[in-house]
Amino acid sequence: MDLSTKFHQADVCDNEGNVVANGYLWNDNGDYIEIRGKDFPILPEGEKMKIIAHHRNARSEIYTTVVYISRENYLSLYVISKTIESNQRKFYRIQTNIRADITHQIVNGSKISLKKPVEICVLDLSLGGFRFGSKTALEVGNRYRFDLLLGKNMADLTFKILRRLDSEKWGYEYGCTLKDLSQISERYLCQYIFDRERQQKAKINNILKKSIFIQ
Repeated sequence: MDLSTKFHQADVCDNEGNVVANGYLWNDNGDYIEIRGKDFPILPEGEKMKIIAHHRNARSEIYTTVVYISRENYLSLYVISKTIESNQRKFYRIQTNIRADITHQIVNGSKISLKKPVEICVLDLSLGGFRFGSKTALEVGNRYRFDLLLGKNMADLTFKILRRLDSEKWGYEYGCTLKDLSQISERYLCQYIFDRERQQKAKINNILKKSIFIQ
């Protein structure tokens, strides 16, 4: 298998950002990632590392992680946080699994109700944009509006579709940028992302404490 055509290239860096190895992002389930390659250095469990995954659309995802399993050709790492870097902008991005319905399309600045709401699942989310899966084919470049439940708060979001990819699981996956974000919706987003980041860090700390105790 040619890994370069199926998986995103990834730089394995120390906590200061110095590259120590190169490989491919093999798996990302939100809580942890797996990197495969050749001749990886053996890293101590609990070592803090940065992983930079390079996507083919000039986008990079930067993971702050700690080492769980380190082998010569394989790394498994717990994810503390993840940011996305594109067009000189950086946003903290979280994995999600939030069901929602797109209810309106924005055409020439006007909000038009869709004949039938589009069912979606928001897969990840940041202050700059999000990714979602859907069985419905939507056009790249179109703008839409929907309500997204973030914990106990409902955010009113308008977005533009930047890309569409075929997906075995969802039918289609879409990458979107948020537009005209209101102050209250931005506050709800910030609060939700901050809470999720705090929960993830607490989870990682508990895992590391348990690991040290077992040793």
